[in-house]
Amino acid sequence: MFISKTSSSLIAIHGTNSQAKPEPLAISSRQGVTLSEAREQAISNSRFFEAGASLSLLNQPGKVSDVFDQQALQLACVLRQGMSEKGLAGRARAYYQGKEQSLSDVLQQIVIDPFAADSGWLGRHTSSEPEPLQWLLETLSTPFQGRLDGTGKQTYTELFTKICAVAVFGDTIWQLMNPQEDDRQPQMYALHKHSNIAAFTALLKEAGLDEQADAFMQRVKEFSSRTRTPAFDNPISRARSQNTSSANEDKGGCDLNNNVIARQPFTLSQAEMGNMPQAYAELGLHQMLGQFCVAPDTTLNPWQPFGTFALESNLNGLPSAGSQSGNMCDLLLSLNVLSPQSIYGNENVALPAGLGLAAMLNAGGYHTFVETVPLAEAAANNRRYFPGNVAAASYGDLYQRIEKATQYYSPEACEQIGALLQAHAHTLEALHQQHPDLQPQTMDAMFYATPSQMENWRDS
Repeated sequence: MFISKTSSSLIAIHGTNSQAKPEPLAISSRQGVTLSEAREQAISNSRFFEAGASLSLLNQPGKVSDVFDQQALQLACVLRQGMSEKGLAGRARAYYQGKEQSLSDVLQQIVIDPFAADSGWLGRHTSSEPEPLQWLLETLSTPFQGRLDGTGKQTYTELFTKICAVAVFGDTIWQLMNPQEDDRQPQMYALHKHSNIAAFTALLKEAGLDEQADAFMQRVKEFSSRTRTPAFDNPISRARSQNTSSANEDKGGCDLNNNVIARQPFTLSQAEMGNMPQAYAELGLHQMLGQFCVAPDTTLNPWQPFGTFALESNLNGLPSAGSQSGNMCDLLLSLNVLSPQSIYGNENVALPAGLGLAAMLNAGGYHTFVETVPLAEAAANNRRYFPGNVAAASYGDLYQRIEKATQYYSPEACEQIGALLQAHAHTLEALHQQHPDLQPQTMDAMFYATPSQMENWRDS
């Protein structure tokens, strides 16, 4: 593969011809990844599996909801204390988006406001009563199975709220630990970060999470050394362009913010929904998806991924909606801060929580499984996550690993997911019979060059 790039961004990816030179036409560029019709069908097959598996997990979450009950209850304690007028931590000064403000104001902006009825988020508050903070605290504090008196039983709508809230709390931590500064005053970064650490640690202590407060920076460093490493944000791997063409308005997107076009859930286009493979139709998938009823995310914007991560995913028959998931990173950081012990190496927290977020992000059209689940698996196995040319870790038997995880964490959904996996295999086998050359591909050696260097190589 030949990577055409500037000093900081990807332009295009070219294949290698028989003379070991760059092919003239790019296989991936700002217009997206170029795929054969057969490979497009293989990717569509995977979208249907992921849609059905996501809905199965959300309808019957099992231990997934137990984990989020525990984490949401911890978060409710923190938010209640941080937003209380009587608390001291909420009045502590923090630095966010280049200015000093109270920690409670930061929590209001990042954690509370996005759940307002007009925000467009999945899991948002859909009425005017009660006010958003009271509603959020009540939702977070209520068990998924309901209260002891039999009231308050929740559905995937409230599970969305819990998942989103826990994840966005991680985003809050990450932004405060990486304050935006004026480039002309680099010395202010360390000063402001120190203030943010002090404010956040005080908040955890005031909420009664002494153990978590004492280990706060250790947990953040652990996360940044295992999950959100510099390799995660590699612009060649994560490259994406903003696609606003009408032909793609019903495709999936990936981000929770700054978006403009609504689309269908589960990253499925309207054309795909009208052309469901027979194996899925026989399982009643069309009816299952038709029963999925939640206020859609009206803010989603269709990004066009074209980096090495999206290309390799597609070459392995896996769909892409964005790239390796920053939302999953936010969740893992939040879990690592809120949990009494580190989540790294703790399968019973990292993996079911990751499955829950993966299902929600797929249902909302934000991300596909390859962009989310391997991150949670890496944390569960206490392994550093590295995106890119790692087919054995991220691709391979990804769907089989998900089915195996649900056997323990969501046994009620496992049978249905197993049937969907068989439908995926049956549909893929039929495609292979029609297109014998349709096999997974790996990225070969990659050569990096500027566009002019690429032309010189091609003409030499």
